[in-house]
Amino acid sequence: MSIDSTLLGVNVNAQSTVQAPKLPAWDVPSRMAFHIVYDVKNGPKRPAIRRPYKDPSRPANPRRDFQLHETRQILDDLMPEGCDYGIVTFEAGGSKAQRKEMRKTAEWLTRGWTCGGTRYRCIYAHVPDDGFMLFVSANSKVHTIEDLGISVSSDPKAAKRVRRFFAAHSLMYKGRIIDSAPVDDNLGTGYVAELADGQLITVLDFNMDLLDEAQTSLKDGSGISSLPGFDGAMSTFGGPMGQGKGITADNPLVFLWNIVLYDSKKEAIIHNAPSISESYLTPVCIHSKWICRPSQIPAFTRTTSLPRLD
Repeated sequence: MSIDSTLLGVNVNAQSTVQAPKLPAWDVPSRMAFHIVYDVKNGPKRPAIRRPYKDPSRPANPRRDFQLHETRQILDDLMPEGCDYGIVTFEAGGSKAQRKEMRKTAEWLTRGWTCGGTRYRCIYAHVPDDGFMLFVSANSKVHTIEDLGISVSSDPKAAKRVRRFFAAHSLMYKGRIIDSAPVDDNLGTGYVAELADGQLITVLDFNMDLLDEAQTSLKDGSGISSLPGFDGAMSTFGGPMGQGKGITADNPLVFLWNIVLYDSKKEAIIHNAPSISESYLTPVCIHSKWICRPSQIPAFTRTTSLPRLD
């Protein structure tokens, strides 16, 4: 990919920045085997144990069934061959005694769960407030969340980042990072990602040290994206740069970057797997775990520049 830094625009001969009117469809099947829900209304003694909805001859029961759109797409893609997963979610709130009982229930669940004759082991859990637990097939080689390529810090906000990654997103689009490099003028780190249909997109993880306190407050919780469906969407971005989130908008003055992330968080990182997810409004998620060797990829121009965004 070549970038004309003199014109501050993408070179007309470049393969680059999304020209097609749509993004390639997500084609990863669901691997979610169960979803156990503990809510405030029913308490810890009456959980909803939900399994895949497979019988269209009867109406879906939300306390018994989950439907395809409720699967956790990033987990579907990260699971190795032959490994399924299940999740447990805890709703925040309730009395002090009820919250204590919820914590005891979570401790008990860490011993494992059996669903449909298959045993599952717990590899990740956080319980305070809106709790989340992740289980995988006990006969798999996945023993920790790090085995899926995800690192989670001990920061109190890490649980919130993990929940956001593992939410049910409206749609997803796979891609892979093919290059990255520091950007001129210390603007941050630039990434190039290739989508499943060969389209290339560029991502800037902006250096927030360049902004003063007022500018940081203005940019926090926002982002820039020229990708179809991003304009005005509530989006989540993640990968080796950490996690970015907020309302994204198109900015025609930003020529070189399809996506600009402000104030990416580092409490939860998907290694070697940049993803962009849209949880609320429009289809804007890209998830990748495939990296090719430098000799296989086009060089990313190290002299890229970008107008200062005040």
